[in-house]
Amino acid sequence: MRLAQADAQRGSLDEDQMRRIRDAVAELVDDLATHTDADERRTDPAEEDAPLAQLEKAEAKVEEQALPERWRSGKPVLCIPGPSLLDEALASIVTHLVEQRGVGARAEQVDALSMSRILSWDTAGIELICLCYLEAATAAQIRYAIRRIRRRIPDVSIIVASLGRPMNVEDVEASTAGAESVQDSLRATVDKIMAVALTQSGVKTSVGTPVALVS
Repeated sequence: MRLAQADAQRGSLDEDQMRRIRDAVAELVDDLATHTDADERRTDPAEEDAPLAQLEKAEAKVEEQALPERWRSGKPVLCIPGPSLLDEALASIVTHLVEQRGVGARAEQVDALSMSRILSWDTAGIELICLCYLEAATAAQIRYAIRRIRRRIPDVSIIVASLGRPMNVEDVEASTAGAESVQDSLRATVDKIMAVALTQSGVKTSVGTPVALVS
C-alpha cells in the first residue's frame, strides 16, 4: 500500500489503477473475514508456554470480555477515508482489523465527507470515527475533516491515522486539536481504537493507567 502511495505521489498511478488496487484490497479483506490472525511477534512455538505469552493471552481474554456490549454489537467504529482511493483501501483494512479484535466497525467510501454524503450518514450507535490517510494529508485537510465530523456528530471520539508519509510534530498538533493522532502503524491504530473502547468500560491498560478518552 505504501509503495502504491509513493507511486501515486510521483504521478505513476492514474485513477483507474488506484481503483483496481482498492478493489483488490476489498476482495482480500473479504477473503480474510473469517480468518483469525496469528501473533506475528511470536515465531518460536516454545514461546507460547512462556510466562509472558501466557500473560498476553490472559490480557487479550480480559480485553474481549471487558468490552461494553455496545462496542461488540452494532457498528460503533466508523472508518472514514481521506480523499484518495488508496485511503479508502486503508479504511477497509482498519475496519477488518478492528473487527478481528471483537469490535463492530464499518467503512465509508472515499467521498464520505462531501456535503451530499455526510448528511446521509447513519450515526446511530457511532462511538468513534477513525480518519484514515495513506496519501499525505495537509494540516488544513485534516482540520477540515474534523470540523465536518464535529458538526455532524459533536461528541464522537476521533482518531486520525496517517500511515503514509509521517507528518512533523507541529503539523500534527495544529491539525488534530480535539482528536488523537496515530502515525506508527496499523497495529498502533487498532490498539488506539481498542484503548478508547476499553476506557469507556473503565478497564485499565497493561501499564496500569487508564487510557485518555478522546474528547
